[in-house]
Amino acid sequence: MQIYSELLITALLFLCNIRTFFAKESKPDSLAILAPLSLLLSTINLFAFGFSILNIYLVLLAVLVLLSNFHALLRYSARLYVDHYSPLMTIWAVLTSLLCIPAFYCAIFFHPVEKPSSFFQIEETLMVYNGTFANGFTQAQNFKKGDVFITKYMPAKDITGEKATLIPLIESPVILFVPDKRADTVHYKPYLQLLAQKGYRVYSADFYTNDGRWLRNIFDSKIIRRFAMVFDSLSRTHLFNAQLEYYSFCSKKEINALLSLIDEDLGSENTKIFLITDWMGKIAASDLINEKPDRFQGTLNLEDIDEYTTKGYGLISLTDPLLAKYMKISEDGWETARAMADATKGAIE
Repeated sequence: MQIYSELLITALLFLCNIRTFFAKESKPDSLAILAPLSLLLSTINLFAFGFSILNIYLVLLAVLVLLSNFHALLRYSARLYVDHYSPLMTIWAVLTSLLCIPAFYCAIFFHPVEKPSSFFQIEETLMVYNGTFANGFTQAQNFKKGDVFITKYMPAKDITGEKATLIPLIESPVILFVPDKRADTVHYKPYLQLLAQKGYRVYSADFYTNDGRWLRNIFDSKIIRRFAMVFDSLSRTHLFNAQLEYYSFCSKKEINALLSLIDEDLGSENTKIFLITDWMGKIAASDLINEKPDRFQGTLNLEDIDEYTTKGYGLISLTDPLLAKYMKISEDGWETARAMADATKGAIE
């Protein structure tokens, strides 16, 4: 869906800019309304898919187009006809039209490579909760802001009723995955889908609670945290790595809270858990496996998988190709995801 929204916004901006070359005089300049519409849609897109270079670029470009068309909007609102466009307006229209080209290019060539869960014959379920670590969590009501987003992947049920599942379901252990904060669940999705295809139930959670701050500043919010974390890790690598113990403390809180929510969903507190973490959660996983040996069958840190070269960032060659290009990552993302899933199955067995 993200690529379609980005292409739509870019197309609206481009159409708004080039209208100056075909708009007829003595006619209302109705296409001027595309400027505020583009800004509205680009802002919604930013909140829907989070901060990224392209999404920020589209918002800034929409602001430029709106400012350049402010006078045209005033004329249209007053129902005045087009008299003529000044040379300055024409030059500005050419410039902003050219600025749309990089957006088109990035949207087409750096869009996430997605496969629906139905392709793997698995089910994907999103569970949303409200609350805090201190007071616990309850399922979110309709139209309420979520603080915890748990995505569950498992073999799909056979709707024909001829057999229990299309893929045999492995009852135990259940896989609990804790994403690194430089990546959300969606950036590991191909790997999680392949694990579910092997018969496992997989839970992955993204926490955005008031008492679970990772950055401890205004950037610690759902739409910008991942972008801020990636920027911080690439620009201040040494300082970022020095905070591993704090990240481990936060990861441990999330895992303990997630255990309760998973038990509630499974209807049992005795299901064995296999814990998977990325860079930020490796210390927390080691501590918990010693503290609760009765709950955890084992643990795996993705850093230990040789084929996984983008440690801490997820499968960005598939889920964020623009970042992968910046980091000079060139690999077959699906081959990497399959190797990770095979290594995980081997660690569990």
